[in-house]
Amino acid sequence: MSDDVAHEPFPSCSPPLVRLEIEGDGPGGVVLRGEVDASTSWGLARALDDPDIVRLDCSGVTFFGGAGIRVLLEAARDRRLVLRCPSAAMMRVLTAAGQAGEFAIEH
Repeated sequence: MSDDVAHEPFPSCSPPLVRLEIEGDGPGGVVLRGEVDASTSWGLARALDDPDIVRLDCSGVTFFGGAGIRVLLEAARDRRLVLRCPSAAMMRVLTAAGQAGEFAIEH
C-alpha cells in the first residue's frame, strides 16, 4: 500500500470558545471568572476536590449551566459551600433549577 499522503502534525488548537479562570482567594476560597458549562466544569470539579475549599467568589461568572450545578451539588455533599456574590447569570440558573437554597449565599 502506497502512502502518498503527506502527514502533517496536528494543527495547533485554537483557544477555547468558553473559558473559566479559577484562582486562589486565601485559605478555603477560590475566585471563578468566566463560563461554567460542560466543557469547563471539570476545572471547577478539580478545584473542589480540595475539601478545604468552602468559599467561592462567583461575581465573575458570566454563564452557568447545568454541569456547574452538578459539580457544586456533588461538592456540597461533603461540606457547606458558600457562594460569595454570585452573578445574576448564576443565580438565574440556580433559582430556576430549585437549587439556590442548597448553598449559603453571601452578597
